[in-house]
Amino acid sequence: MDLDTTLDVFTLRVAAGAVIVVTAALFLLQAWDRRGETLDRLWMLALSAALASAFVTAVEAVGGGALWWLTAVGNGLMVLVPWAIWAGVRAGSGRPPLLLVATLPAVVTLVATLLDGPAAGSWAGGSYYLAGIAAGALAAAWELLTGPLVVYRSATGLGVVLGLAGAYFTMRLLLYVTLGPDSAVFRHVAGTALSTLVLVVLVSGAVVFMVALRGDQGVAERPGGGLFDPLTGAHPPWAMTERARAALQVAARGGLPLSLLRIRLDDLNAIRTAFGRSHAERAVAECGAALRAVAPAGTLVGLEQDRSGFEVLLQPASSEHAGRWAQDLRRYLRDVPVDVPGSRLRLVVSVGLACTTEHGHDLETLRTAAVSSLREAQREGGDRVRAAGPG
Repeated sequence: MDLDTTLDVFTLRVAAGAVIVVTAALFLLQAWDRRGETLDRLWMLALSAALASAFVTAVEAVGGGALWWLTAVGNGLMVLVPWAIWAGVRAGSGRPPLLLVATLPAVVTLVATLLDGPAAGSWAGGSYYLAGIAAGALAAAWELLTGPLVVYRSATGLGVVLGLAGAYFTMRLLLYVTLGPDSAVFRHVAGTALSTLVLVVLVSGAVVFMVALRGDQGVAERPGGGLFDPLTGAHPPWAMTERARAALQVAARGGLPLSLLRIRLDDLNAIRTAFGRSHAERAVAECGAALRAVAPAGTLVGLEQDRSGFEVLLQPASSEHAGRWAQDLRRYLRDVPVDVPGSRLRLVVSVGLACTTEHGHDLETLRTAAVSSLREAQREGGDRVRAAGPG
């Protein structure tokens, strides 16, 4: 049965747009109370692009050939959807979102569709469109299933949904290239009508898991969950933020130097992949215990939101003092064993630090500088300490 002739494609697209509006509103309501986080902004960009694509595609269908160029716009926007999700996942994992990289496939698809021109019909730029969506969905699934967010079961669910979307569009791409869009096989299993139905299901499922994931992460951010994480003994993010700001205000009045450190376990993803989530959590717990054991009196230790690292505020501590302490900590952690099936691992960390002497007593400024120096340490191969230079 040819669904492209049995079902009204225009009506399906309108229905898909309505579903996207409802699901986008659901995500927006869930994210409303959070302070403009990068992950939320990028995922709203993805949902907005999906909605805009459905709208311009419907307008193009009504307007006929005079508006053929809207096909290019719709294709580019739809390719942006999975890549914006990918960028959001990277941001939520504490990594650069690489937004320019995320927009490149969409721009390439738009240009390719325009170059094909109206003579190519509704499948102008088709191979770029299918390849862009497939690659973006698979890239986002890989980030979710192998990155630090995999500690949340909702992230695993979202990764599976995106993986299925990537597999389906890969199948469409192969059929498109080998048989063409007018073949009976393509129209039967990968035509526009069936694909629209599949997209409605996948978008709905993805947004459910996106809302659930942000809810899971929000539990660690909200007061009322306890002042200390039960697994690591560190402050959850909300408590660390409150206490760090208070300590910085006191230090600013007294002219005391404080240093903020961001500490990441270098091999955590490898441990999670090779031995499972429970052993990765054990490594984080051992790291937290070691931090609390060697931290000087008055030190604040907080757990990062994705539970893959720690934030430490040494007070009082110059950049030089904090650097020496971080090197001692790094060497100390290498002697902390983590038992895994058939072996025993050593904890290896990268550390980035920033001091109030160079960056002032604003917490967000210090965090930005510390994260930047941490990424520098990771780019250089990890297992090292890097201090942020003057801001």
